[in-house]
Amino acid sequence: MQFKINDQTYEFEEVQTIEMALNQLNKLDLTGIAIAINNVVIPKIQWKEHFIQHQDEILIVTATQGG
Repeated sequence: MQFKINDQTYEFEEVQTIEMALNQLNKLDLTGIAIAINNVVIPKIQWKEHFIQHQDEILIVTATQGG
């Protein structure tokens, strides 16, 4: 299965949930992030059950402070 995260291609042999993929990529512990798959925001409460599909485009957005 192949998909993109922030325009970088990743490939996993087995189907992954969002949480599983973030864990394998060492991004699960990041705070202040939001996930969108194919331009649809996926609430964090659904990360454990939402399966990534082949050729999905995933965007990880990190909140920042500024003024």
